[in-house]
Amino acid sequence: MKTLTVKSNAGSVKISLEDALLFFGEDAIHKGEKRGEIKTYGPWTIITSYKALAVTATWTPVTFGNSHVDEYTLYGDRTISNPRQSGYELEGWVSIRGEKRSCFTSSVLFELPGGKLINIAVIFVRSNKV
Repeated sequence: MKTLTVKSNAGSVKISLEDALLFFGEDAIHKGEKRGEIKTYGPWTIITSYKALAVTATWTPVTFGNSHVDEYTLYGDRTISNPRQSGYELEGWVSIRGEKRSCFTSSVLFELPGGKLINIAVIFVRSNKV
């Protein structure tokens, strides 16, 4: 699958219908959301797998101590390896372009032409830059 870089806006990220169909699917567009897929094991529902759209972000400093997302890069669906629960989110490792990167779960609000909003569960891949 190709990667896609989109500019971030205040509140939501604009995306074309064609790219939304490619990365989210028709069902997510119809429902207005796409949730991650969780697999569990045993009576304690230990999480063994989590699959969602992998994204990275480019941050721009605004003022001292504050910054905002300038753009997102979408990589397609990926699966977290060795997921561990950390409060309300999961953390683990994901492979991007053959490199294992640290990640956590989150969501991003996308906006289609015409104003329809879609809430997408994402695996937020941490940058390997210092």
